[in-house]
Amino acid sequence: MFLTFLTSFRVLIAYKNIIRCIENYSISMIYGLYYFGKGKLSQSSYNKYIQYDSLAADYLNATKSFSPEVTVLWDRLIGQYWKGGFANLAQRRAVIYRNDRDETGANDSDARMYFANMTTYIDELRKFQRHLRVMVDNQVMDEMIAAKLKKVLTATLLVIVMLISPVIIFLVRNVTTTIQSYSVMLSSKTSDLKREKRRSDRLLQQMLPAEVIKQLRAKKQVPAESFESVTIYFSDIVSFTAISATSSPMEIVVMLNSLYKMFDSKIENYDVYKVETIGDAYMVVSGLPLRNGNQHAGEICTMALDLVAGIRNFEIPHRPGVGLQIRVGINTGCCVAGVVGTKMPRYCLFGDTINVASRMESSGEPMKIHITDTTKAVLDEIGGFATEDRGVSDIKGKGKMSTYWLVDKIGGIKKNLEMTTPGFFKSVPATHTPEFLKEIFGNGDSEEDGMETGSVQINVGKLSSLSTTKFRTEQPMEGIRTSPTRGSSFMTT
Repeated sequence: MFLTFLTSFRVLIAYKNIIRCIENYSISMIYGLYYFGKGKLSQSSYNKYIQYDSLAADYLNATKSFSPEVTVLWDRLIGQYWKGGFANLAQRRAVIYRNDRDETGANDSDARMYFANMTTYIDELRKFQRHLRVMVDNQVMDEMIAAKLKKVLTATLLVIVMLISPVIIFLVRNVTTTIQSYSVMLSSKTSDLKREKRRSDRLLQQMLPAEVIKQLRAKKQVPAESFESVTIYFSDIVSFTAISATSSPMEIVVMLNSLYKMFDSKIENYDVYKVETIGDAYMVVSGLPLRNGNQHAGEICTMALDLVAGIRNFEIPHRPGVGLQIRVGINTGCCVAGVVGTKMPRYCLFGDTINVASRMESSGEPMKIHITDTTKAVLDEIGGFATEDRGVSDIKGKGKMSTYWLVDKIGGIKKNLEMTTPGFFKSVPATHTPEFLKEIFGNGDSEEDGMETGSVQINVGKLSSLSTTKFRTEQPMEGIRTSPTRGSSFMTT
């Protein structure tokens, strides 16, 4: 229907254009008669002739090319005569365009011949116009008949719809009810899926760096990568075994959660990656998975000074007024890092650099930062740190090593706002569920968590042996160190 209307509209436009063409040719013919009868046209008359003759030609070309049907009609009525009877019109138009005939060159016979040719040509154009009008009438009539048929069909369909509408309404109602029930179920499943996705994202972020997660989500392989220079940080709590022996498992969990919450808030300010926590041990690395030149040593050492400063104001939650002390060990060197496993992938570090950093921590002193000569060399290169020579120490598994104490950073470090925030380390009852466990397992207060608090208490209850068993030995473990939390680190002896 639309194509039929479009065709009729084009023919109608062609009909309008041919009328304009005939009108402009008639006007231009007057100026042509004057030229052949009187001689050269004045400038204004010549401009008028050019204007009307060009307009007539443009309208004629537009008419012939506006519709395929019009083109066929033109070729059948006029086109075959154009090269014959109307061929000299083009020559006469070219003579008028030159406008170089004076009054002595005027010729009545040329004027009569021009008039006869133009009159015949315009009559043929009018004949073409009449055929276009017939074509428009026929197409309009066809459209009217088609519209009447459509009206009849519409009325018939309306009657049929009125007859079967009760059945349609019944079916639609049943379908709507079914769709609504499926929509409710789908919404519930979508909420469950989003909740599980958030939970899996939280767990994944605890195990892998952000860059590795991006590669895994893009379905890219994450091959093991060798890093030429990184800095490893290890720390543990002094006398943690004695504290564990005189505290309940929940009190130990709350204490470690409060401590690591403070640590985690501080390391966010540095270009470092928290690898894992093993009981009271805290491991951080800088220089991977994104390389940062030789700034990794400065980042780790500044962070270590910040953590030591923060631990001075820390109090054990279930023992108000009693603080903690930590030992810190730092080493700089090469290592290999990569994702290990497919079922539960871990971002693991391999190499002797990790083992030496752990040895620095275990052979250090409370509230001091023990660094190797390789770390000191990088610090001397970047500048801005004060160190103290400890001398040559006998390091287990490594023999004699020259080590140093990291004393301070020139210019100091930024004041830690959380240490002066009221209530940041408020007392927590032993039955309180730590925030990090709520984040992983849910707090049981909302439907979104999908797990009751009792489930969390059951998991935490597995730590009951902490009251009589060491959470971590005072000396570093030989061989491999793994963790059920953020990734794993491997130390070679």
